[in-house]
Amino acid sequence: MGHLNSLNLVILIGHVGFPPKLQTSRKPGKKPEPFAQFTLCTNIVYNFDNFKPRPTWHKIVAFKQQAENICEHLKKGTHVLIIGHIDKKPYKKSGVKMFNVQVILDTFTVLYGGPLENNKQPTAGPPPDKEEIIEDPF
Repeated sequence: MGHLNSLNLVILIGHVGFPPKLQTSRKPGKKPEPFAQFTLCTNIVYNFDNFKPRPTWHKIVAFKQQAENICEHLKKGTHVLIIGHIDKKPYKKSGVKMFNVQVILDTFTVLYGGPLENNKQPTAGPPPDKEEIIEDPF
């Protein structure tokens, strides 16, 4: 077995923003596969900013059985641990080359009981626009 010379691993703990929605891929010539996307909010607290949390929104994508599992278990506000890897795909918007950066889900664990109490939202700014979530990540 060879030695490890690179690693693409993401571990995030945060709260679900947009809840996952099960969809089916539509690539011509390929078998349709289920996938689901959702957003996850994480916070970092810096002491130079009076200990105020700074939110970051992440796009998460799950495929096949994991897509079905997250749709069953994750709702808006659910506190969850995500393990996956970063994926970056180019696309064009108004003729300008842009990149869609997302985390491909490998596994997840719901943490202490699920959604936040009293329907509180995660401490964060607004989630990314829905149009920023690419409909078909294949």
